[in-house]
Amino acid sequence: MDVHTAFFNGNLNQEIYTKQPTGFVQKDKEHLVCKLEKGLYGLKHSVRCWYPMLNDYLQNLGYQQYPSDPCVYWKRVGSGLIVLAMHVDDLIIASNNPQMLQHENKAFSREFAMHGFGEAHFVLGMKTIRNRPNRKLWLTQTKYLPEMIEKFEMKDCKPVATPQEVGNVL
Repeated sequence: MDVHTAFFNGNLNQEIYTKQPTGFVQKDKEHLVCKLEKGLYGLKHSVRCWYPMLNDYLQNLGYQQYPSDPCVYWKRVGSGLIVLAMHVDDLIIASNNPQMLQHENKAFSREFAMHGFGEAHFVLGMKTIRNRPNRKLWLTQTKYLPEMIEKFEMKDCKPVATPQEVGNVL
């Protein structure tokens, strides 16, 4: 899920000023600046305000942070489990319970303007491939392999395993 204008949700906790936006400068007031109250994209403080606000929201919903990664949260209700990972203004939510997942998606949508409630096909440059009947999931980065092979001068290296052999191991 992508949170639209995520950085506008967090209040700035420091005084930050910016030049007046082009087209909004009034005659004889060119010397004035704007005091920001909300974050803007490109402003490093914006993430510092968005993250604590989202953290508080998730904890109020009963989510707990993974100790090893502060950007990953989990919540258990009965036998249902939801895992939520965030990267900047994107959330990846997975669950073993479709009804629980739908309920959480609705809760997030009431709080934030969001879109993209479908399955993840690309996550942080990784392509996801699912075989639901066999309960298998593959992650690939074939888009980046040619770049990495060239960057690290590995054109003459032989692969350790073919994609089919890797698939058989999984």
